[in-house]
Amino acid sequence: MQVAALLQRIGDRAGITVSLLCGIHCAALAWALTAMPLVWFSQRLWGIPLVWYARLELALVLLAALFAAVGLGLGWLRHRGYGPGVLGLAGIVLLSTVLVIEWHASRWLGPGLVLGGGLLLVIAHVWNATKVAALRVSLERARR
Repeated sequence: MQVAALLQRIGDRAGITVSLLCGIHCAALAWALTAMPLVWFSQRLWGIPLVWYARLELALVLLAALFAAVGLGLGWLRHRGYGPGVLGLAGIVLLSTVLVIEWHASRWLGPGLVLGGGLLLVIAHVWNATKVAALRVSLERARR
């Protein structure tokens, strides 16, 4: 049981971190779209192909999904509450939708959906960690 609790705790903390990174990346992408000539110039200057930005987004979504599955799944095994899992799933759906439909060309819709998905994941992980901590406290009180 200790290993599952540790994995759940690490999963939630890593999920919060990755979701926040996803939101920061989204805000930076919205800024980069408005400054596209500068991005194009820096690509020519530094030789960084734009395909790496798409790979970074895919990697962030996959990491967010992995940490959501681990953190929220193991949390559910402990507290049996569906709320954090539903919020996390909604966040992953929003993030995946943007990648699949490629709404990045839209100035506000793509970044807005990614930011919303990232925020839903952060809220889900914080809610999950809170429910697990409350369960831990109530179990400790019951032992006394």
